[in-house]
Amino acid sequence: MADSPFIFEVTKENYAELVEASFKVPVLMDFWASWCQPCLALMPVLARLADDYQGKFLLAKLNTEEEQEIAVGFGIRSIPTVKLFKDGQPVDEFTGALPEQAVRQFLDRHIVDEEAAAEEQARKLQFFNDQFADAPDTPELETRLAANPDDHEARYQLAMRMVVDQNFDGAMELLLELMRKNRQFGDDAGRKGLLQVFELLGDDPRVNQYRRRMTNLLY
Repeated sequence: MADSPFIFEVTKENYAELVEASFKVPVLMDFWASWCQPCLALMPVLARLADDYQGKFLLAKLNTEEEQEIAVGFGIRSIPTVKLFKDGQPVDEFTGALPEQAVRQFLDRHIVDEEAAAEEQARKLQFFNDQFADAPDTPELETRLAANPDDHEARYQLAMRMVVDQNFDGAMELLLELMRKNRQFGDDAGRKGLLQVFELLGDDPRVNQYRRRMTNLLY
């Protein structure tokens, strides 16, 4: 257990460093004591999961007898208590010696499957790639649009290219403009394109901003 690169003993000296690490990967902090039998039963379960997950989370073991000040600061009243840190803050916790499957379920609520997330993102991007499969390149689309601001096809295809190039603001501005100019183009392609961008961006704060602007055009 001590040799695992994913498991750490919490001390006053490294506590802040471990919390800082939660900005990059979830940190599971196990508050335990040597006299606590449920703690000793839970510890190998957590250690096994830390190795199974291969760095998708870090396990930080805090001995409440040796690091009382930290434990008191978190108001620990019973042990084992296990807190999960993300972005420097505790976001979830459980108490007691849960069985391994229950701990896995707890972890999976917070740990992103990066491979699955990448596949999902690729699926969402495919919509935009499909929209300009046979379209001119970006400079030609920009030239067409500059020459004719009512070239709705050029505006739409340029927006799709901007999404793939991750120029999301530029793409959403073009799609909003398409909504303003012609709601009939492509069976309301401007609005539908915006909804696809919103789905792609997820909880990005720009989504709410542009969704409000889109809504103002609808009513």
